[in-house]
Amino acid sequence: MTSISLHESALAATSVARRTYTSWLTTWRETSEIAARYWTGATARGATPLDVAAEGARWARLLANRRPPDWSTPNDVAAATPLAVLRRFGSARRGRPVLVLPPQAGHHSCIVDYSPGQSQVRTALAAGYRQVHVLEWLGATDETKDASIEDYLGVIMESIERIGGPVDLVGNCQGGWLATIYAALHPGDVATRTTQIAGGPKRFVLTSSGHIAGIVNPPGPKRKHWVNEALPADPDEWLGAATEVTGSWWEDWARWAAERGGAQRKPPEMGSQAHPPLEDAPGTYVRT
Repeated sequence: MTSISLHESALAATSVARRTYTSWLTTWRETSEIAARYWTGATARGATPLDVAAEGARWARLLANRRPPDWSTPNDVAAATPLAVLRRFGSARRGRPVLVLPPQAGHHSCIVDYSPGQSQVRTALAAGYRQVHVLEWLGATDETKDASIEDYLGVIMESIERIGGPVDLVGNCQGGWLATIYAALHPGDVATRTTQIAGGPKRFVLTSSGHIAGIVNPPGPKRKHWVNEALPADPDEWLGAATEVTGSWWEDWARWAAERGGAQRKPPEMGSQAHPPLEDAPGTYVRT
């Protein structure tokens, strides 16, 4: 057992008290700001006392009936790892499967099966998919807090091996990033890709930079990208016939957007009487 002095105990208690006070103060300040925004909006839309009372009652009812997020469609667990659980929807074991990768941050994975009327899973089943699988991302633990992108890609690979690929890979938000990376690294595991199934005019440009570098790096002679107006199903065939262009993909995209953006005009006023702007940027969510 480790012992500490009375002085150290006092310092620790002071630190806890300070953090508790700061947390309470922050909660009170943010609650006050939310209340102020509510009353501003209520006044702007002409809410009556009866409207306010009804909304308050609804808020209290929702708060009292909070429950942990859950899946709305029956499913079974096909596999589990420290990072994710592979859930299987539908009883069929034939037909081309689809694997859905939900968002990872800010949501439980069951957001893709939120309710009977708001379910990406049920939509896929209704569209004719006989096998629908979803990876449920698990919260970080001491064991998984240092997991890397490679670890998550490994989970996807193991899942596709268990399902039996190739699969139609569907990604939402951060799940879409993983799906894109995985499809680029393992095209044989993915049955269909955006260029082959999306409707309307399509154009694909390949950049030399990675996910973040391709966004934050400004145009310059050190950058390069590849273009090919043809869109064959085989990515190697596309790259073999592509033209290497010196410069950032930003410039290519700017030309593409300008051809479709129409004439420039004065932007509309922000907000409306019912939804007035709250404040100037950067907003109160930024703390210094």
